[in-house]
Amino acid sequence: MIPKISKFYYYFYSENPHALIQLIGEANEYYSDSSISESKREMFKKHQLYYELLNTIEFTLESYGYINFFAEYEDLVAELPSLCQLLKEFGHLDVIENINQATSFYKKYSNQFESLRNTSLEYDERDAIYEKLDSKFDSYFNLSASMQHLSEQIKNNPNNFCLDKDGKSFEKEFTGQLETFYLNKNLQKRYSFHKGKVYGECFDFDFDGNKKSLSFYKNEHSYERLKQWYKNGNLKYEKYADDVYNYWHENGQIHIERNGETLQKWDENGKKIK
Repeated sequence: MIPKISKFYYYFYSENPHALIQLIGEANEYYSDSSISESKREMFKKHQLYYELLNTIEFTLESYGYINFFAEYEDLVAELPSLCQLLKEFGHLDVIENINQATSFYKKYSNQFESLRNTSLEYDERDAIYEKLDSKFDSYFNLSASMQHLSEQIKNNPNNFCLDKDGKSFEKEFTGQLETFYLNKNLQKRYSFHKGKVYGECFDFDFDGNKKSLSFYKNEHSYERLKQWYKNGNLKYEKYADDVYNYWHENGQIHIERNGETLQKWDENGKKIK
């Protein structure tokens, strides 16, 4: 079973390792082809397990810390050997030794970790156990590098990891426009992409299909808002330069006019505000 992924979101998140892996790992649609060999099916199955473990364990560690991870998430701790095996198969070897050291630490102090799970434990008692374990723990394993590595593998050969919604292959460096839609079939986004990355003028629309905003993207994390519209279609904001822009009231009356050091304001009736 091969994950079906929206082409729009695949390219939009291509520069964000966590988001790209989560997008594929949490797919809820799959492409089935009887011509796919059993070995390739196993490969996709293994990939899916790897995404899930890597994403879930990394998120839990980042959110709750190492001591809480071993104390509160026994089900994920039990998956660490499976994760190590997958890390090895995918060539992500650097982190395995630290995972094994951390697991050994957990086994060595299993009684103390078990104590932390005791819900009747007083706060000061729990804090004392936690601080003692934390002071001894030195086997941190950073999964971010593995996620970055996996993300690069996906981008270099995307069709070994997923297919688009129509069961078609992804281009490594797609250039053009892509769209995504609301459940009511109205257009939600129309974005420009260049060589597989979001770039250029991109429109967002509201649920009713009206223009909402126009932005210029340099990449997923860097963009500036150029225009915004009210639901009635009137322009709300337009930027011409960093210090040259206008705001309008919903009725179409100019509200704020900024031109360099000069700033002017008007109320909804066109009366100038001093």
